[in-house]
This record gives sequence, C-alpha cells and structure tokens, in this order.
Amino acid sequence: MASEKARSAAEYMKAARALRDDPAARAGLRPVRLVLLSSFTTQLLDAVLKVEAAEHGLLLDVHHGGFGQFEQELLGEVWRAKEEGVLEALVVMLRVEDLYPDVGARSGAGVGEATANVLDRIEATLSLFRQRSKGPALVASFSVPWPRAASLFDANQPGSIVHAFEALNRALVDRVHAFPGAVVWDYAGLVASAGRARWTDPRMWALARNPIAPANQPLFASHLARTLRGVVRPASKCLVLDLDNTLWGGVIGDDGMAGIQLGEEHPGRAFKDLQRAVLGLRDRGIVLAVASKNDPAVVEEALASHPEMLVRPKDFAVTKVSWGPKSVALREIAAELEIGTDSLVFFDDNPVERAEVRESLPEVHVVEVPADPAFYVQALAELAVFDVPTVTAEDRLRAESYAQQAERKKAERGAGSLEDFLGSLGMEAEIGAFDAVTAGRVAQLVAKTNQFNTTTRRLTEAELAQLHEAGPGVFWLRLADRYGDLGLVGVMVLTAEGSDAVVHALVLSCRVANRGIEQTMLAFLAARARERGLTGLVGELVPTKKNAPVMDLYPRLGFAPAGEKDGAARFRIALEAPSLVVPPYVRVRASEG
Repeated sequence: MASEKARSAAEYMKAARALRDDPAARAGLRPVRLVLLSSFTTQLLDAVLKVEAAEHGLLLDVHHGGFGQFEQELLGEVWRAKEEGVLEALVVMLRVEDLYPDVGARSGAGVGEATANVLDRIEATLSLFRQRSKGPALVASFSVPWPRAASLFDANQPGSIVHAFEALNRALVDRVHAFPGAVVWDYAGLVASAGRARWTDPRMWALARNPIAPANQPLFASHLARTLRGVVRPASKCLVLDLDNTLWGGVIGDDGMAGIQLGEEHPGRAFKDLQRAVLGLRDRGIVLAVASKNDPAVVEEALASHPEMLVRPKDFAVTKVSWGPKSVALREIAAELEIGTDSLVFFDDNPVERAEVRESLPEVHVVEVPADPAFYVQALAELAVFDVPTVTAEDRLRAESYAQQAERKKAERGAGSLEDFLGSLGMEAEIGAFDAVTAGRVAQLVAKTNQFNTTTRRLTEAELAQLHEAGPGVFWLRLADRYGDLGLVGVMVLTAEGSDAVVHALVLSCRVANRGIEQTMLAFLAARARERGLTGLVGELVPTKKNAPVMDLYPRLGFAPAGEKDGAARFRIALEAPSLVVPPYVRVRASEG
C-alpha cells in the first residue's frame, strides 16, 4: 500500500530531492538500479517511485527506457548501474493495447496474433537482460483494456477478450519462470483492486501517454516497490501474537473462557477472521508464536478446548505466557527458534506493549495494530515483511519442523552424550545438484540465512545458475531424521581455482547446525573435487555480526590458514585429509535427479 500520509506532487518532489541530497535520508536503504522498460511514458512517475521505494527500504536510481523501447535499450550501456556492486533490477511493463490499438477497441480483433507477439518480445527482452545482468526481473501482468464498448457480458463469451487475457496471463507465467530470478508482477491485480474504470485519466493518457491517473500513482509506485522488496530482501520468519483483544476479544483472566468474544457473529467474527489469516500465513511457512501476559493454565485451556478456536497449541512453535515485559518474551522466542530478533514481527493490540518492544528491540517489526478489530486482517495483509516470490515445499514444512525441533531438544537432554544423541536421530541426507526445481529454495536459503553462512554472499538465482554452469557446481542437501523431514536445509557453492576447489559459500539452516551435517557437506565437496582431479579444498570465511557460529568451522575440521583474498579469510586442506569424511551417524544418498 502507498504510505499512509497522502503527499502532493510537490511533496513527492521535495522528498525525492532529500533522498538524492541528504545522506541521512538515504541511511539504511539498499541501493538498486531500476531499469524501467515500458510501452508508455514513465518519467512522470520518477519522484513517487523513489519516495515509495524508500518506504520499503530501497534507494532507487531509475533508468526510464525510451517510449516503447525494450531490446534497443538493453543493447546499449546507459541502463547499467553506475557503481560496482549495486543491484540491477529490470521491470517490464508492456500493455498489449499500446502496441496493438485494435485489441480491446474491437471485440477480440487480432488478439491471438498480438498476444503471441507480445510474449515473444517479453521473452527476448528477458533473454537480453539475463545475458548482461544477474539481477531480478519483474514483468507486469496484463490488465484487460478499458474502457470497452458493450462489454458488460464479455465474461460470458468464451472467445471474448476477457478470456483471451486470462489465457495470456497464464502463458506469461510459464514464459517468465523459464528465466532464473524473473517473476510476474501482479499489475493486473493492482488495477482491478483500485478499480479499472478509475485507473486511467483519459486526459493524462492523451497528453502524456501515461495510463496511470495521478491519484493512483502512489498506489502504483508502492505496489511495485513492495514487489521489488519481496524479491531482493529476505522475509521475516516469525509472527508473534498477543492473545487478549488480539486473537480473541476480551480479557480471558477477567471474563473467563465462556466470556471471551470469538465466533461467526459480531463482535467475535473479527477475531476469528484474524485467526484464519494467521493460519494462512502458517501455511505459507511463517512460524507462529505467542507472547501474552496471562495465566499459562488458562491460556492452555482456551487454546486447546474453546469450541470456536481455530488456532490450537500445535500451531504455535513457541508459547511464552508470563507477566514479564513483552521484549523479554520476544528475546526468549528468538533464542528458542534460533533466529535473530530482527526476524520477528510483533502483533499486539496494546499500544503500550508495542511502544515497550519498539524501545527495547528496535530491530523487531512492530505492527501498528488498528484500534478496530474489523481491520486486523487488512493490517496483516498489508505487511510487506512476509512477502516472498515463491512458496516452496520447505516453507510449508517449516511450522511442523519447529515443533519437531522441540522433540529433538527433549531427546538431546535425555541422551548420555552428544554422540549418543546424534546416533539416535537416524539422520539421512540427500544431496543433489542445482536445477530449475530447486532453484527457488536454494536462492531463498542463501538470501535468508545469516548465522551458519560462511560468506553471506547474497547470490541470486541467476548468479547461482551461472556458478553451477561454470562448475564444479552448486549443490543442495535435504535432511530427514526419525522426527520428520526437515526439507532442503543446506547449500554448497564450489568453484575451481588452479589445482584447488574453493568453497565459495556453505550455507546451512541453524536448525541442523552442529550435527555433523557441515562435515558431511565438506566431505561431499572434497569428493567432487577429487573427481575433477584437484588436490586441495579451500574454504572462505567472511566475518559478519551474525555468522559467529561458522568462524571455527574450517580450523575445527583441520583446515590450515591460507591467507586472504577479496576480503575473505582462506583456509586450505589436502583432499586426502582424514577429517574429510562423512560422520558415521549420517547416511548419505544421491538425489535421483
């Protein structure tokens, strides 16, 4: 959504100048070179795009392509980022009716040929961009042309333009997803939600060839910026919820379980709808937790047995119910989940509790919860911090895996030794090579993992594909044990340098760290290096504020210091070293793929 405070055009211009001239205004923003290629003029959108992108943590340097030019722009050099290391991102906005005016004006005239040509042109544009840049690409979906005469019953006609554009958008997804790091931006959904009839100002279109009415430009810019943010920034991992007057109406300690508001009728319906929305996030891989000032026994009874309750104890990975500060509960939740507090999102109806968390844990995303519960679901839907381009199988498994992790910790406490515990897990690792099926999850794990990440190089899908093709390759590891399937939890990037193989990146989910899986991954990489006739394995380490858990990885496994290169400390070991073996309590199998 556009920023809450409505700005005039002059205010947008002023704010954009501040972003350009004032270092304080740019502090903490991620620089992005945005390459905007469109079949209509976009220069008038420059200031609003930059200001709305800043609201989403992005500092845009925008290149506006020539009117209706796509391939020509990418064959030149003007669009490239001006500074080394700045992310380049492409946005393609091509309206069929701009290239083929008869489409929409006449009932289905030339739709088939026009849409085929448009898809081919988009594919050619993405191909050119991917040849020259590893950055993400967003392609706008197609909104049905408007206005159209006598169009009221088009949805009833199988051959109408409505059905043609539905088919076109389905075909667009297939074309776009063939390119690593490319996604469809739901421009058509944005237009429909704002109102197709009000989206364009006919005078603006006639004078400036811009189809976005001035009143809709902040919404357009914010939607695009939010989509771009979801592609380039890692999503938050955990939603922490209050209970009283949040998941249900009333205070259960005062009103009793029978007195709280929860049901299908007003006022309980708003709270039940929030529970539905919360479970929807859980289905997408967001971990749920509770931080409530309450009596633990009362809460447990309500969650387990209230007849209208949709969320149950099993849906929460961690439940902290006490009378202490909420910030303390949030720290405990993060520690138990083994994630940073900056991965938490806090949803509490009480402004005092929200203020205390903001003051004590400024890195936590605190939701400004509306006073009226009827708007709770909307507040949750407008959270950009949970946006991800794709939802993987591992995402869907995440909530269950945290519950399984609690069982593992219980078993660890009861084991006689670490070796006994690890042996009791029955771990089975599957290792495979990077491919189109696993690309999304591999890129996601590389982007989101901070602690057990040797270099924290945020490699995009396109960069990973390029590294894999260059060889020795990019590989993934899945893990299962007797408690369940943990999913794809490890990524290895191996490059060649003379007679050595270099571990360009080794990434592992913290949920499975210190189980011998890191040794298993290095043993696998050593085997790949031997197959290529290499003699040594070099590990790279780039220290950050968060990856302390990997700082002793290479020395612990017998690697010797080997200098430094490009800011990374290096450690080397001969491939015949005895430490480069799979631990006896891990069974490894190759992927069928």
